[in-house]
Amino acid sequence: MIVIYDFDGTLTPYPLPKYEIFKKCGIDEIEGAMRGKLIMEEENLSLYEAYIEAYRRYLKENNIPFNRESVCLGADKVELNDGVLEYFKDLCFSKTGIKHYVVTSGFEEYIKDTKINTYLDGVYGTTFTLKNNVYDTLEILMNEEYKVEAIKNIVEINNVDIKDVIYFGDGLTDKDAFKYVHDNGGKSVFVSKNKANDKSLKILKSQGIIDYCFELKYGRNSEIYNFIKNYK
Repeated sequence: MIVIYDFDGTLTPYPLPKYEIFKKCGIDEIEGAMRGKLIMEEENLSLYEAYIEAYRRYLKENNIPFNRESVCLGADKVELNDGVLEYFKDLCFSKTGIKHYVVTSGFEEYIKDTKINTYLDGVYGTTFTLKNNVYDTLEILMNEEYKVEAIKNIVEINNVDIKDVIYFGDGLTDKDAFKYVHDNGGKSVFVSKNKANDKSLKILKSQGIIDYCFELKYGRNSEIYNFIKNYK
């Protein structure tokens, strides 16, 4: 069995990446996202492209190099949702035969520096080519469409059927991934802090592409923990 997770909002409490480097620039992730939306409108970029452009501009304005050190600053201290580490320790491949992957629009190197990486079988995220130890050209932009391609790649390299895949996400940016997995016989799982009032969940459920919805807790005896542990 293969379980694939979005990262921000799914494994962390925050719907937006909480990059430590933003603090050095005197902003927070909400301000960064708002600037990204402005750039998107002004330069006719996708939301993902605009957010990365905003990120790069903040670093440039503060004379901070756009490299692995700045991108990954604070990744080892990133806050995770309730029980996430316990969940991965108990249900990792070496103990259960279940493989776990993260597919995220965030920076791939950042996820690889978090505490959960030791329990993951792979990470797919936004990547750049390096030039003189600085991130240069955008190599992979992990947008909604590319998330589906990442899922296809995971299925291929593991030589499994998509029916053996479960995808976890928390919002509308997971729509394409939910639809692809659900429509091809896998299981789509929406996680939420407040299922009764989650607008994104209502929209996605109305499209018939959500198989399960669980409370955003991963610890032992949680809905998510028991679902994966006992899944057949």
